[in-house]
Amino acid sequence: MLNNLFSQLLIGVLFLPTVTLAGDNNNVLASAPSQKNEQTIIARHHVKKEHPVKKLNFQKFPGVTISDTAAVLDVKSGKFLYRQEATKQRAIASLSKLATSLVFLEDNPDLQKVISYASSNNRAGATVFLNNGEQLRLNDVLMSVLLPSANNMAQTLAVNTHYSYADFVVQMNNRMQELGLKKTQLVEPTGLNSRNVSCAGNLAKLGNFLFNKYPDIFLRAAQTPVYDIDLLNSVRNVTIYSTNRFDGRGKYDLLAFKTGFYPGTAERTLVVKIQDKASGGQIIVVLLGNTIYGTINEEAYQLADWAFNNWEFKNY
Repeated sequence: MLNNLFSQLLIGVLFLPTVTLAGDNNNVLASAPSQKNEQTIIARHHVKKEHPVKKLNFQKFPGVTISDTAAVLDVKSGKFLYRQEATKQRAIASLSKLATSLVFLEDNPDLQKVISYASSNNRAGATVFLNNGEQLRLNDVLMSVLLPSANNMAQTLAVNTHYSYADFVVQMNNRMQELGLKKTQLVEPTGLNSRNVSCAGNLAKLGNFLFNKYPDIFLRAAQTPVYDIDLLNSVRNVTIYSTNRFDGRGKYDLLAFKTGFYPGTAERTLVVKIQDKASGGQIIVVLLGNTIYGTINEEAYQLADWAFNNWEFKNY
């Protein structure tokens, strides 16, 4: 009888729900008791949604980034692996176009639809030079937003949906709030206005949602350094070039990206989705407020290299 009682007590102890709290700012995880139909596994994991865990030789990311704020997010679990001032609100420049792309794509556009370019959509900064009335497909407009980050093409996306322009901007903000991105506020679709603000943590979540919802579109953009636009009523050709400069050095694949730059306010900004070839693990890296030319992609690489060498990724 004592043996039976001891066995029952032992089973009860082994299968108590676990709660794990991180001890530093770069590892924030609180695991609630497992939900119904989820088997609890010793060492704080669940079968259906396992978080990455620190490797035995885990080391914190050395120092801080050049960028003012940063975040690294595990794609599958949504767990933050690294955060540096990740809730600090900043101007985000062309990362605004992530929200623009989301609202445009969720409007279920026919990407083969032919539109006529309107010179009223001309904007300063990065531009695809088109003449008023030149015809192209919506897919070309979208690629012009994702590759060279053309402001006039982001404006063109916004006026080619079922929304009015004003309602498009309202919907951008509505979607951010619905996704729980409370520190993200947007006043226009290009990022030229410094009142378009967010934080590294919000943008990691936005990137994760958007890239997972439309993986083929963003993978195509990530793999396209040069793109030719077919103008349907003109004899001239337009070639656009990607702003992507991330180099995975044979170890990591780029699955999605968006760059931004506005001197004096946002500075250089970056969101990338990166996959480790060895483990299959995937992360989102966000960097905001980089002030040194030519360093932001190296920062992204170093954060990815640190993450994949110090965390064990599950269920990839």
